[in-house]
Amino acid sequence: MQKTIVTVPSKILAGITTETSNELEFNPNTGKIAMTMQEYFTNKQPRFLALLEYESDYNGMYTYFIGQEISSIEDMGLIRAQDMHVIKTKEQKYAKFTSNAGKMPDVCIELWQHIWSLSPEELGGVRSYKTDFELYDSRANDLNNAVMEIYIGIE
Repeated sequence: MQKTIVTVPSKILAGITTETSNELEFNPNTGKIAMTMQEYFTNKQPRFLALLEYESDYNGMYTYFIGQEISSIEDMGLIRAQDMHVIKTKEQKYAKFTSNAGKMPDVCIELWQHIWSLSPEELGGVRSYKTDFELYDSRANDLNNAVMEIYIGIE
């Protein structure tokens, strides 16, 4: 695993959302993320999975978004769906974590558990709880040898 501090410019993302919490996601009977991923996943690359509109911190409710980057609202026609949402992230400083290669979803779960265990000093700043996101690019295509990135917004 590798951590770097980066500034990510504003992005326009188009996709679908669901409201959930980590508590709901820890139970396969109440989790919504897997169902949302199945609804959206296509061959489009890269895919962004954003966590935004945090109620409080990682213990509260948040909006889970899965989609892809577009250059403008006009690009929506390329991926139009009935329940499509558009979000625009703001330029922000992030702690970027790149996983080691491994099996999905274990890679993602282990990376999040590591992030949750870090102090603000180890993280590189205090979490902003504005927008965090996961990035799945071509390195994540092999589900048995996947590499993914998690970006945690910091102040």
